[in-house]
Amino acid sequence: MVTPKVPPDAGTFENMISSMNKIGGEPRATVLITHLYIEYLLDWILRREIEKPDKIIKRGFASKLELVDSFDIIFPNLMHDLWIVNEIRNQFAHNIDIESQDFMKEFAEKLGSMEYFKNKRHSNKVPTYNAYMMVMMQIYALLKNRFDSLPSES
Repeated sequence: MVTPKVPPDAGTFENMISSMNKIGGEPRATVLITHLYIEYLLDWILRREIEKPDKIIKRGFASKLELVDSFDIIFPNLMHDLWIVNEIRNQFAHNIDIESQDFMKEFAEKLGSMEYFKNKRHSNKVPTYNAYMMVMMQIYALLKNRFDSLPSES
């Protein structure tokens, strides 16, 4: 991932939504776009929390999650869901047939195991991709709040 020079702000969320609107709800692109924006926030959290983040930021998402997890930078429920976000991203990135019943079943199971999905009353009434989007927006907001709570770089 290319390291963004601009810290996340209100416009960052609007850019994510705009990117998703442009692709018209295509599931694979939606999953990949939301994953990129989550990683973007994670990179900025690491920039504020560790002294020399550049080597870590060049690494993959899972490596970043391991570091964040080991330092207890993010609370456990959100950490749990971030691991699943990565599993879902990998599922979409490495499978050709995302329309099969087996694929959809696995996707729904992963989504159903997310803490921020379980907390939604409407979870059984909303189509899986729509529920995923709602959960991702909540995860984005939680990460953005975490970033905002950290001391600014000097």
